[in-house]
Parts: sequence; structure tokens; C-alpha cells
Amino acid sequence: MTDQFSNSSTLGISEHDVTRVMAGHVESVRQRLVIALEQSGYRIVSENPLRAKHSARGGASYFMSANALEYPTRLEISLRPQGQGATQVTFDYQVQHGAFSKGDYQTLTREAEAIIAVASQRAQALSCAGCGAEVAADSRFCRKCGAPIKATAPAELEVLRLTAGARAGYQWTIIGVTIFLLSGMFPLLVALTNKSPGKLMILWAILSAFGAWALGAGLRRTHVTLNPKQDELPVPNSTPARISAPITNELPQQPIHHSVTDGTTDLLPTLEESESHPIPRRLDRSQA
Repeated sequence: MTDQFSNSSTLGISEHDVTRVMAGHVESVRQRLVIALEQSGYRIVSENPLRAKHSARGGASYFMSANALEYPTRLEISLRPQGQGATQVTFDYQVQHGAFSKGDYQTLTREAEAIIAVASQRAQALSCAGCGAEVAADSRFCRKCGAPIKATAPAELEVLRLTAGARAGYQWTIIGVTIFLLSGMFPLLVALTNKSPGKLMILWAILSAFGAWALGAGLRRTHVTLNPKQDELPVPNSTPARISAPITNELPQQPIHHSVTDGTTDLLPTLEESESHPIPRRLDRSQA
């Protein structure tokens, strides 16, 4: 698997490219990526070429979000054969975000890896937690025992959640601390100037309130990221119950026969055994 990415940023639009290699032919990879994109909240615009997009989410609708995944995004995925049974996948992101940082580009990279992991999981067989039988990835129930099938979430989804949440909390915390430091300079400005401090105090109160809100939002986002609800955690890998097999070394060792006929004559009595147990003679009626 290759690890290539590049990024660029213009006014209002940030671009980011991620290149990976997936197992499978082009058409098979395309169909699996379509399903994975829909599960990730994207709307498919076209399948060939593969294009998807999603609108603003959460606070990004009011430009009040520090999560790069919540801003309007256009994604174009190009597929190219890479050897036998492999496909090179290139994610081309275009995000409407005015101030993208290096950490935001890393968040997009983690999202691309999560989409690839979900798409790759559909090509693998799952195991039933009840009987251990292999079932198809799109099955909802086991054909052998009838137990419901729950696919385990790839680890890349948890990495994406931690990366996006920690990055958003970090940015809000930095913004809040910066505003607090700037608002602390207002008393110095009032002391250096002979003007009425009324307007400066109003501005100082507004900045202080926004700084406190940003700092609280950052701390809360970090707390939620590190302490998620139970239903937000990925399903752990379940190991089916198994019956312990007996230890074969404890069984009595059987003799090794080099031929099919070896040992078969042991079922007949030997000469000594036949002599020790004489067969009674049959008496004639005249002697009786």
C-alpha cells in the first residue's frame, strides 16, 4: 500500500490528494467504494468517474466548526489498474474551508483510509459469533444457525473519530486561549490612552465572552472525544464459542501395521491356545 498525498489551498477552497492501493479489479473496487461512500454520508454524483459530495454539517453551516469533515466537500476518486489484482485509488478532495491547517489535511487522510477500510471489508468473509461459520459480508443472518450477523467496525473508523475530535478540540482551545491573551491587553491600552474606556471595555467584554465560549467548546469537544458513548464505540471482534478438543497424546498408542493384512490373523486362536482348550469329540449313537 502506497502512502502519497499532496495539498494546496486557495481563498475559500482547500484541495487535498491521497493515493492508496486496494486489492481487487477496477470495477469491483468501484462498486465497493460506492457503498462505503454512502455509508460515510456522501451522496454519489456519478460512478464513472466516481464523484461524491456532501453539504455542510453541524456548526459548519454557520462557519462555527473546527472539524474539517463537517464543511462542504467534493470528492473525486480516480481508479487505475496497478498490477494483477490491484487498483490504485486516488482521492481528490475539494473542501470549502477558508483556513485549512496541516492537521485538517491529516483528518482528510484518515477519512480516506477509513473509506478504503470499509470498502475492503466487504470483500472479506465474516465469521458467525454463534457457530463460527463463514458468511458473506452482506449477510444479515447466519445460514447455519440463524444468528444475526454484526460486522465489526474497522479500526480506521476509530482512528478517524479520534483524529477529527481531538483536532477540533485543540483548535477551539487555541482560539480561546489566544482571545483571552488579547483581551488581557485592553486594560493596558486604557491605561496608555486618555480616552474614555467605555467603548474599549465593551469590546473587551465581548472578546472575553467569546474566548470563554471557545475555550469551553474546546475542552468539551476533547472530553467527548476521549469519553464517547457506548453506542459510538466500534463493535469488538467476537470470538465464537469453541469446544475444547481432547489431547490425543493421552490415547493409547496403536501398533503400526505396514500392510493391510498385518494383524488380521490375530483374531484367530493360535496353535497353543487351541491345544490348551481341546475340542470334545462327538460320540456316536452306538457308543452311547
